[in-house]
Amino acid sequence: MDAKHAAKAQEAGLSTPSPSESVIIEDEPKPAVSKKCFCMIVFLVLIGGVVGILTILKREKMQKELALTTTTTAAPTTIAISDLEDVDEVLKRCQKRYTAKLGQASIGLIKTGVKDDKGKELKKGAFWLRGDLVQDQATFKDIKVMACRGQIPTVIISMRPAGYKLILNQDDLNFYDGEPIHEDWESYDERLAVYKKQLLDIPSLVILEPKLLQLTFDEINLQYNYENGIYLDEFLRRAQMMTNALKKSWVYLDAGDPHWLSNESHLDFASMTLVRLQGLRGFAINTAFYANSTTVELFARKLSCATNLHYIMDTGRNGGAFSQKKSLEEASECRYDPPDIRKSNNPGWGFASKKPVDARGRRRRSSSNNAMSRSRRGLYSTGLGEQQVVNRGWSSQRPLLSPYERNTLANAPMEGMPQLKMANQFGGNGGLPSRTASGKIRAIQKAPRPSNIGASGAGKKAASKGSNKGLLDRETAEGIMKSISMKNNRMRCLAKSSKMNYHDAYFWARAPGESDGRLFAAGSVHKCLLTHGLTCDGSCPLITSVPCTCSGAPPMQQQGWGQPQPGWGYQPNYMPQPQQQLNQWNPQTWG
Repeated sequence: MDAKHAAKAQEAGLSTPSPSESVIIEDEPKPAVSKKCFCMIVFLVLIGGVVGILTILKREKMQKELALTTTTTAAPTTIAISDLEDVDEVLKRCQKRYTAKLGQASIGLIKTGVKDDKGKELKKGAFWLRGDLVQDQATFKDIKVMACRGQIPTVIISMRPAGYKLILNQDDLNFYDGEPIHEDWESYDERLAVYKKQLLDIPSLVILEPKLLQLTFDEINLQYNYENGIYLDEFLRRAQMMTNALKKSWVYLDAGDPHWLSNESHLDFASMTLVRLQGLRGFAINTAFYANSTTVELFARKLSCATNLHYIMDTGRNGGAFSQKKSLEEASECRYDPPDIRKSNNPGWGFASKKPVDARGRRRRSSSNNAMSRSRRGLYSTGLGEQQVVNRGWSSQRPLLSPYERNTLANAPMEGMPQLKMANQFGGNGGLPSRTASGKIRAIQKAPRPSNIGASGAGKKAASKGSNKGLLDRETAEGIMKSISMKNNRMRCLAKSSKMNYHDAYFWARAPGESDGRLFAAGSVHKCLLTHGLTCDGSCPLITSVPCTCSGAPPMQQQGWGQPQPGWGYQPNYMPQPQQQLNQWNPQTWG
């Protein structure tokens, strides 16, 4: 106790505590902590806890990542669809999600497994649909696999039914095509409906009926112009339906080869026919023919300037010596498996593929129905001089034969003359013969307009649904073509110095090494086709049923054993199955 406290204690009469005694004196009470401060303290504690938890989690994550980088077991990865070898796995993963863009994605090629002398694999360029259910089913699977892998397939539909009429020099155009699978339009429509369904979602280049225009119109065969005109109108209705339906594809009609187009009447006819189809992307040219690219481009330019349509060019086998040295006439005399064949341009896009074409097509309906004046030949001049109609081979002395005479020659060919197919005496009009006694129809006589055609039941049903909406009649198409031609003529469309804005792509209908049927089965691939030297005027001529190979004709034929027997010839890999099998549809197998 200090002196001050001791003095106070004495005054009060209290004894002074000894130093040994402990005296506890309570301090004055301290004020309580404010609520605000308490909340702040709690908040700081919580923040610290959260920061601590996050720090711990971050440390654990870093430890896991470090463990993954140091482990010797690789993590599993997903293989891209384009790298998958199992086609069934490709289709399962793809689920019909076709993402390829026309004009951008690569145009696909088809592996064949056949290698050339340098060990490089030969490839095909196009899928051919011929109306054979079994073959087509396998083909569509390959088409879908290519589309799933992000490539653009080239699809050629070639299954025209019987009904058009041929004579003499057109035999070489379809000799190796086999007999028609479809005898009428009903059967054709049934198969075409399947094609439409399968191609609906696949971005592709679709080419319709190669050689059909050449087979249905020839200046020296105008006696069949009426019947063939009806046949062509039936086909164009189906072509318009496919054009309207396949919105994700570019649809092209085959316009023929440069040899046929070198005739001005044929060029005029092809242009008018193309203009009739509204919304059509364009035309294919040189399909499975051998004219070199310079010549093909000349005729493609003429057709485009007359129609405003885009085009694709077949360059699969027009780069070798045969294409460079032979004239169009000489090339046309050896259409199947000629020697010295090479590719030129690989499949790929042209400048015009970047230009969109609206759904209605680039042409507008014209109010003029005036036919184009036949005197204006300047625009259609081929630049190859005036073409004289010359019948090839033995038919030059008698260009027209009656069906009776033709069938007589087919059954008992005279020495030195080719074997001919039986004449197709009846059109697709219920088996009725030609409408005139002589069978001759003048060129100016026109077939009925599409609305008046005696169509088959399936054709009428399709027309009633508006599936061929947009197809123009001949007079309207000629008026539109005249307007287009006059405008493009003023703009010097045909001038060599002009910029060509119509070329969509190069494609391969047939690839180097792929047979046409003269030496091997049509569509099969053989490396010797790249190097053989067999011309069409030797032991393996163009029209023959002798089974040739790259080594030539068999010894028995070379020894003069007489006329070859039926059945010796080619056996195309697309030969039809029995009709009852063709008509048995199984939607589950088509996906």
